Amino acid sequence: MRQFLAVGAALLFVLSGVAAPAAAAPASSVQPSGGVVHTVAPAQQADAAAPSTSLQQSAPIGDCAVSPPEDRADPDEDVLGWSEGYWYNESIAVNDSDGLNESELDALVARTQARVEAVRCLEFEEDVDVEIRTRSEFQNSSAFGNITESQRQFENVTYEALMLVGADEDAVEVQQENLGAGVGGYYDPVTDRLVVVTDDPEAVQFSEPVLAHELVHAVQDQQFNLTRFDARTLDDSNAENGLIEGDARYVETIYRNACEGNWSGTCRTVESGEGPSAGDLANLPLYLLSFQPYSDGPAFVEHLREGGNWSAVDRAYDRAPNTSQEVMYPDRYPNETTQNISAPNRTADRWEQLSVEGRPNYGIAGEPAVFMMFAAPTFKYEEPEFVRANEFLSGGQNSLDPYDYSAPPSDGWNGDRLTPYRNDDNETGYVWQLAWESPAEAEEFAGAYGELLRYYDADPVDGRADTYELSGEFEGAYSVQLNGSTVRIVHAPTVEELQQLDPDAAPEGESNLTDSDAHTDEQDPIPGFGAAASAAALIGAALLAVRRAVRN
Repeated sequence: MRQFLAVGAALLFVLSGVAAPAAAAPASSVQPSGGVVHTVAPAQQADAAAPSTSLQQSAPIGDCAVSPPEDRADPDEDVLGWSEGYWYNESIAVNDSDGLNESELDALVARTQARVEAVRCLEFEEDVDVEIRTRSEFQNSSAFGNITESQRQFENVTYEALMLVGADEDAVEVQQENLGAGVGGYYDPVTDRLVVVTDDPEAVQFSEPVLAHELVHAVQDQQFNLTRFDARTLDDSNAENGLIEGDARYVETIYRNACEGNWSGTCRTVESGEGPSAGDLANLPLYLLSFQPYSDGPAFVEHLREGGNWSAVDRAYDRAPNTSQEVMYPDRYPNETTQNISAPNRTADRWEQLSVEGRPNYGIAGEPAVFMMFAAPTFKYEEPEFVRANEFLSGGQNSLDPYDYSAPPSDGWNGDRLTPYRNDDNETGYVWQLAWESPAEAEEFAGAYGELLRYYDADPVDGRADTYELSGEFEGAYSVQLNGSTVRIVHAPTVEELQQLDPDAAPEGESNLTDSDAHTDEQDPIPGFGAAASAAALIGAALLAVRRAVRN
């Protein structure tokens, strides 16, 4: 099972372990099926043009490609920068006022392949077939394949623990809804086909840089075999996708800049409607968590390229990031290590570990997921925030890395292990142990977590240290145990059952947690994220793919 997608571009959603397409979002236990890399467009403000970035280029576009003859004659054999009758700097006759017909689409794909070769300095070993699917066909298909009850429960526990999906919701369905709203296309490494998802198959409209993003996934698969990546946890998936999606989006960004420079006037671009609005998404925080590899990944790839040109990026496919921290903080790659946490089963007889065939019986959430747990209230407009809007958007729209997925409550993360359990009544609980780089950072997290529980109207349990009861979307009992540089969170349906999961949970005594330095004052909602505005004013167009999570 693997956690991320493989469908050619960017699905933008997070899962824990079910099969998924190849190139796109964070992972969980459930992933879209078929090893597909989906491309999801970031939510954008209406009519907002995709901004350019100030990224550095170690060589001008085309320097690694063969120089075309003056008459643009076809070469005697396939060469870098030429594809299916078109050179990368050749004009094509396309009238797309009423959408692209089949011959125009073929020409655009061929010329875009040539341009991707010129930018990325990788050769397509074979041409990529393109299939058109309507959005309704895509939405009615089963992106996740056949989901078992255990997979669904594992997914529900994961996102309920992160306080991103409520106990009364189905995490798989929420992710599917997010995906259906945002996916613009995908590459399937199993069938070697690029699928364009459109609202009107008779008038196909999409942006050339987005097509380039998807074609990068195709050449990645041909050169590096995307199906060999087999992340098993959410953090693993975000790490691998930081490379895979970061590479594709980095190339997409160079491509966009070239369309405003050397290729000005020759690119087919669609400047609006490339992303879902807030109202289209079932869960905005979950969507933004899926976007993390798209936000941090391009800067990670640029860091590699600046240190050794494209060959350094190519070598990274033989040593993909081990943790999302290596993507968030590129200087730590490839030597970052996190604590390997053991969590022996200490539950009573009526509880058992929830297991999913083909994957570990635990999850690793990772620093971005912990961050988004605290950032989620930011999107509940005009309510207290643990993460300031202006800090989250510190990169700005003109940045290669638009969002900052770090904050005091999640800083210093050094590993975690989330173990889901199920009892005889088919109720679920979990034990979540988190390691921190210092006792002070562990205390910061524990204090912020206690505040987060109170934000969701949790009530302290009299006579029980750092124990809470909560009703509503995250109902149940919670025990928070701080011990040096580790924090152990236990969740069960009732206070009495906490100790059935962990005999040390909910000890007698008074609270030991102190409030954190997290921001909890009321502020204005994030610009561009208001109820009437678009959801995520990000920069590109298609992003985040999910990777294979479950294998049959």
